[in-house]
Amino acid sequence: MTTINLHQDQQQKQPFFSEGGSNGGLIFSLGLLVLTFLVWGGLSFYLPKLVENNVKLDNQIKDDNIKITELKSLELTIDMRNRLKAIKDNLGINDKNIVTTLDVSKVLNSLNTDLNVGVVVSRFEYKGDGSVIVAFDSVNYSDVAKQIANFKHSDNFSEVEIGSVARKEKAIVTTVSMKVVKKS
Repeated sequence: MTTINLHQDQQQKQPFFSEGGSNGGLIFSLGLLVLTFLVWGGLSFYLPKLVENNVKLDNQIKDDNIKITELKSLELTIDMRNRLKAIKDNLGINDKNIVTTLDVSKVLNSLNTDLNVGVVVSRFEYKGDGSVIVAFDSVNYSDVAKQIANFKHSDNFSEVEIGSVARKEKAIVTTVSMKVVKKS
């Protein structure tokens, strides 16, 4: 008997979306193309809104910079006021705009009028409490005594105290501390 071949060479039809099918690559490519168009369409819709928001933000930054500049000028004005107040306090200007603090140049002029001939001031120190320390050089002790007596009888100074009297090589150095008399 002859053998019968029962095997048939007919291919089975595979589903359209199967992995091994020939349409898998086409489907993937079409999906990728559709996804690309969706992203492009979304960006073309969203990008003008981003540009508009960027312009609004840029305008807001410019406005804020103007406000900051105005605040900086206000800060400078306040700083100037504080400095003027400090100057006014240092000078002791009262409500009638009269300077009540002692002017050092007036003290120096007073010192100049009270100095004897032959006496040279080598150091002058003004303290905020109205006192001064003066160091002066003279040729002899007689000039020192005359100068101290002149300070004690002066209308410009009070509470005259001798700090030191020292003989140096070419002069006698004397230090005197005294209070400045404030005149109205």
